Amino acid sequence: SSSTSWRPLSPAGMEAIEELAVKPCTSSLYLRPFRLCYRQNGTKKFWDFMRTHDRSGVGVTGSRQTLFYAEVTDQMRTSEGGGQPEEGELIEVVEVPLEDSMKFAYDETLPKTMGVVFSFMWFHNNIAPKPQKK
Repeated sequence: SSSTSWRPLSPAGMEAIEELAVKPCTSSLYLRPFRLCYRQNGTKKFWDFMRTHDRSGVGVTGSRQTLFYAEVTDQMRTSEGGGQPEEGELIEVVEVPLEDSMKFAYDETLPKTMGVVFSFMWFHNNIAPKPQKK
């Protein structure tokens, strides 16, 4: 039987952290949980969410995402998109022309997650046609 001895690691210039504990957060200057109650198409529903301080997203937004890329033409469309409203899917469809896509990604006046910004950067680095050199 082997025993594990945990000790704080303190690289040069870093503080030693000890006696770390996870406890319920009953009051915080940075996080505020809320429950939004509403009625949608006659059905009572709720949505739990967290208001966070502008700089406290770590641990709230998640560290893993899965993104999918697919090429779709206008001829392949079967509907306007937006999900199935009768199943509670209310998805906003946003079409961004290629030439405006990086302006959209970096426009801080338009709300979007960092995953959306990353997906635009990935597309431009890996898929988008490269500008012709003159």
